[in-house]
Amino acid sequence: MSSYNIYQTDAFVLAKKDLGEADQILVLFTEKFGKIYALASGVRYLKSKLRYGIQPLSFTRVGLVAGRDFWRLVDIEAPRSPLLSLGDANLGLFAKFLSLLERMVQGQERDDSLWGMAKDLYFFLSKTPRLSKEKRLSLEIESAVNLLFSLGYLERKEFSSRKEAVRAANKAIRESML
Repeated sequence: MSSYNIYQTDAFVLAKKDLGEADQILVLFTEKFGKIYALASGVRYLKSKLRYGIQPLSFTRVGLVAGRDFWRLVDIEAPRSPLLSLGDANLGLFAKFLSLLERMVQGQERDDSLWGMAKDLYFFLSKTPRLSKEKRLSLEIESAVNLLFSLGYLERKEFSSRKEAVRAANKAIRESML
C-alpha cells in the first residue's frame, strides 16, 4: 500500500481545459508552488464535489498530490471570496492581470512577490467595488508593469506618463516572444 503526500495551498484558478469525457486540466497559480498544471479527474460529472471550486479566476484552497508529469487535484474548498463581489469592471481588470501572469510565468517556481501581488490586487478589488475608470486604468497599468518588472522583463524606472509605461510594457511583452 502506498501513501501520497497531500499538499494544501492557496491558489488562483487561471484556466481550465477539458480532457476526455469528464476530466479537466487546470492551470493554477499557487502560493507554495507557483504556476502549476493539475489534473482534476471526474470534475465534469454532476456528482463531483470538486467541480464548484474550479471556476477560472477563483481564489481557493486546494489539495494536491504530486504526479510524475503533473499534479492531481484531490481536494478543493469553496472559493474564498465570491467573484461577483469584484464587480464587472474590477473582474475584468483582475482577469487581465491573471491572463498576463499565466502568459509570462514560465515553469513551476514559488514566487512570494508575485503571489503577494496577485492576492493583494484580488482583495483590494473585492473591497473597492466602485473604482473610477481613471483609477482602474492606472491600477491596470501599474499592476502589469510591476508584474513584468518582478519577472525580469522590464527595468524598474519611473515613467513620465501612462503612455510611456504602456509602451514599455507592450515592448517587453513583444520581446519576450511569449
